[in-house]
Amino acid sequence: MIKSLVQHEHINGFGLSSNPRAMPLLQKKPQWINWFQLSANPSAVPFLEKHPQYINWYSLSHNHNAIH
Repeated sequence: MIKSLVQHEHINGFGLSSNPRAMPLLQKKPQWINWFQLSANPSAVPFLEKHPQYINWYSLSHNHNAIH
């Protein structure tokens, strides 16, 4: 499995933050978060609601799950 091959120094926070399936990992490793990308991630809305001070409002406006 790819997860076991990934070394932490090779993590790309920009790409990872846009991956909807990466939320569990990003919640454990918030230092990897790119808030611009995360704000556009449809799976990140509940997490963003807990951390509104970091929201990039431009990116959030493109997130179809942000309006509920």
